[in-house]
Amino acid sequence: MPSDRAKKAAAAKKANQATKLGLKPATSSKSLNREDGNSPVDQAADALAGASLEDGAANGAGAEDTGAAGRSVTGVWAAHPQARDIQVDSFTLLFHGHELLADTRLELNFGRRYGLLGPNGCGKSCMLKAIAARELPIPDHVDMFLVDREIAATDRTALEAVKEVDDEKSRLEAEAEALTEREMTPEVEARLSDVYER
Repeated sequence: MPSDRAKKAAAAKKANQATKLGLKPATSSKSLNREDGNSPVDQAADALAGASLEDGAANGAGAEDTGAAGRSVTGVWAAHPQARDIQVDSFTLLFHGHELLADTRLELNFGRRYGLLGPNGCGKSCMLKAIAARELPIPDHVDMFLVDREIAATDRTALEAVKEVDDEKSRLEAEAEALTEREMTPEVEARLSDVYER
């Protein structure tokens, strides 16, 4: 396992290469290229000793992602900036100081379906959450959605559940259209914001 210093040097080199190519390097404050000298490994050790880590929501992760504070991700975008495929070189994923992936190439091609197999605790969900939180340098034109929970148990079939979501979406789109035609008052703006969030 490489030392923290070696990891920082490698991350800095990768960021410089990405900058030279005109690509966006990983800018997450959880990356291994820390200017303040505190590596994620040190932060994870502090967290285990009782110190608090940075809030994951401040780094683009959703508030529901409770593991974001202990996750550290680095990588360099390796595809054309307008590509629809995801290609990340030197992908490294740490979770509370434990190396789940080290210097790996991540390639997800548009239109393909992928399955992740592995024992519990090997990092499958952690990797998906890091990708969905855009902790990797993935361009904004690539849409990502992470469904990390199952639907509540009911007597409905899967098709009925999907249709119900589609009906709800149609209803919300109609409500948003009606709200945009009204005069913008604080109440209308608040409701429109709620509709767009859903």
